[in-house]
Amino acid sequence: MNLSDTRARASAAPPPPEPRRPAIERLVQAFLVDGLSLSHLRRISPEHLEARYEDARRRLMDGDAHEALPALAELVALNPWDARFEFAFGLALQLEGQHERAVPHYLQSLLLDPQQPGCALRLGECMERLGEHAAALEAYRRCLASASAAPADAQVLPYAQAGIERLARGAGRA
Repeated sequence: MNLSDTRARASAAPPPPEPRRPAIERLVQAFLVDGLSLSHLRRISPEHLEARYEDARRRLMDGDAHEALPALAELVALNPWDARFEFAFGLALQLEGQHERAVPHYLQSLLLDPQQPGCALRLGECMERLGEHAAALEAYRRCLASASAAPADAQVLPYAQAGIERLARGAGRA
């Protein structure tokens, strides 16, 4: 074998395989780029998630936020891309007096679906309760704008307007 044969073999050899990406990088890709969720990875059916949501929602509507919290926390973990899950979890937290913990879930829900006047209203209530009056005012105004564009959501209008008026009276006293 001569030197030119060795060079020919070296240039004809396939490139070495790319190193395998760490598992965390693959998960980040799946969640953030591909839009998958833990429910996809665990092969949990949408029907199961929906049944779980309806049960938690029923408990919430029956006034039992404490009982709804575990199921809603699980739903948010399994599928953080569903605005309804985020909103319902935020609502349960708010009803339990955990306003600060509710805020990120309302924000995530609005990020996923900006046209939710009820969510904007609840965000405003939490921000007002936390003393963040500028943010509360912004949320109430967002609620008014969204509800005005959707007649089916008009029931939230008086609550948002009342929030704006409360904040205006408070500002007049300062």
